Amino acid sequence: MKINITVLLFFSIFIESFSQNSPRVPERIRIDNMVLNISDDVIPIIQNEVDALHINDKYFQIFVDRINIYFPVIERILKEEEMPDDLKYLALQESALISDAVSSSNAVGFWQFKKETAEDYGLTVNDKIDERKNIVSSTRAASRYIKNSNFLFENWIFSIYSYYQGLSGAKAVSDPKLYGSKRMSIDKDTHWYIIKFLGYKKNIFPYFKKAKGFILSSLWEDPGFVLIEAAFCRLPVFSSDAKPGPYEIIKNNLNGTTFKNNDKNSFLKNFDNYLKNSENSKIVLENLKLSRKFSIFNHYKDLSSYLV
Repeated sequence: MKINITVLLFFSIFIESFSQNSPRVPERIRIDNMVLNISDDVIPIIQNEVDALHINDKYFQIFVDRINIYFPVIERILKEEEMPDDLKYLALQESALISDAVSSSNAVGFWQFKKETAEDYGLTVNDKIDERKNIVSSTRAASRYIKNSNFLFENWIFSIYSYYQGLSGAKAVSDPKLYGSKRMSIDKDTHWYIIKFLGYKKNIFPYFKKAKGFILSSLWEDPGFVLIEAAFCRLPVFSSDAKPGPYEIIKNNLNGTTFKNNDKNSFLKNFDNYLKNSENSKIVLENLKLSRKFSIFNHYKDLSSYLV
């Protein structure tokens, strides 16, 4: 499997022009319940991956727009499959969130499935239908692929690597002593696929923080990860009143501006108010305390490290 994804317009972010200053790679990175210690000789390598995404502002804006469209869908499926939210960054690495991307090895779609593997995981691939290009179906299949690997490894890094190399390939080079480990060192011997993945994970939230505002148009949102992220980023928020999630976090328009779910006229009417009063519609830190009870995988604890 190797690099590509598309579907469902759930929300958008207004982005400022970004500077060429990239976020700095920390000495530790968390992947769900694992803590990764990044060695001094690897930090520059990951930093290069992060910096590469900042070279062209136009390309970067397109990249962020795709994130805004597809991450809410991926996050929902990962939650339903009881998988770490961090795995959404793997879809970025695989396809740059381009639905019809095709690799040199004929892997297709958001999660870059080859035909045989896609069919093994229940995806329909024929002349008329190719579910590898469907964000919901392909994310569910990718989740189950990685979940199967993690039954053996109990180690998300090894399981992520198996997505590139296959289960037998990953097993051949993985240290059995680290099966089930909650801590790992990322050093010069770590495979480039993992290094690149960590570069994508580190890269996202500083961009999010630079946005001028946040719009959530989901018909359904539980628990509302993106609103928790917006709270950390102090963004003016314009959201549907979807239940649960937004309805519970943004109450009575005190901490954001809402519109009636799936109602175009309500959206247009309230969007004008949002633009006029955006400085008064920021989700405040006090709301973060409320949002914590909706978090899965202690998601809120990681956000501050993403913004270093």
